[in-house]
Amino acid sequence: MGGGRKARLLGTQEKLFFILFYFKCYPTFDLAGISFDRHRSQAHDWMHRLQPILEKTLGKKMVLPERKLDSIAAFFERFPEVKRAMIDGTERAIQRSQDPEAQKANYLGKKKRHTRKHLAAVDENKRVLILSKVREGKLHDKRCHAEDVIAGAIPMRFPLKSI
Repeated sequence: MGGGRKARLLGTQEKLFFILFYFKCYPTFDLAGISFDRHRSQAHDWMHRLQPILEKTLGKKMVLPERKLDSIAAFFERFPEVKRAMIDGTERAIQRSQDPEAQKANYLGKKKRHTRKHLAAVDENKRVLILSKVREGKLHDKRCHAEDVIAGAIPMRFPLKSI
């Protein structure tokens, strides 16, 4: 009894700050782990442990970005308050793979680095509404949009008004 490493998020204030930081900044678990002197797996565990507590306390669901929408109607149903949204690709630098095929797929020649790509739809308040699955870094944003199920249902340019 009592063995093992002691938790570094000891107090309620530290736990609250961690989960609010996570929902405000939406960092990777690597960054959250570094910021709070934890391993990435522990940051993952703390997020999943504290999220239901925060949701129960607030009385509302703290949602992460949507991963799958089938149509514009589903978008408006899920986000009725959004008047304007922007879809753009974001790239994250990754370590160069030892596998030659994986290295070619992730190498972005224009920026001379290896990357992975997400498509994200954000509103005017910079809230991430939709986040696509991770793709190879060398794919163009327009091709990702055309091939991706979540973002493919939303046209690149459309006026956001009630349907």
